[in-house]
Amino acid sequence: SDQGPVVCCVSDQGPVVCCVSDQGPVVCFVSHQGSFICCVSDQGPVVCCVSHQGPVVCCDSHQGPVVCCVSDQGPVVCCVSDQGPVVCCVSDQGPVVCCVSDKGPVVCCDSHHGPDVCM
Repeated sequence: SDQGPVVCCVSDQGPVVCCVSDQGPVVCFVSHQGSFICCVSDQGPVVCCVSHQGPVVCCDSHQGPVVCCVSDQGPVVCCVSDQGPVVCCVSDQGPVVCCVSDKGPVVCCDSHHGPDVCM
């Protein structure tokens, strides 16, 4: 670490990952099972996102803490809106897109509803 002392992450219970952030100290996370990723945000501390069954993505709204979007059914997409909180969109049928409106929160649209839902 260029910002301070070296930190060693050690675990006797499972894999360990080291998360480094320019905004704060080094953080150690231990994963007992499943996959995990480090999420770094400009607005707050490092967050560890853990998924036991499926994909996981980091969602940084730039207005608050990082949110973990976890899916046990299929692909997951992170949807960010200036008007409200982060929304995690999960689709077990096909592609999913985020619909962002200036007048309201984010809406998830997946392929089996058709594109008209987003309009």
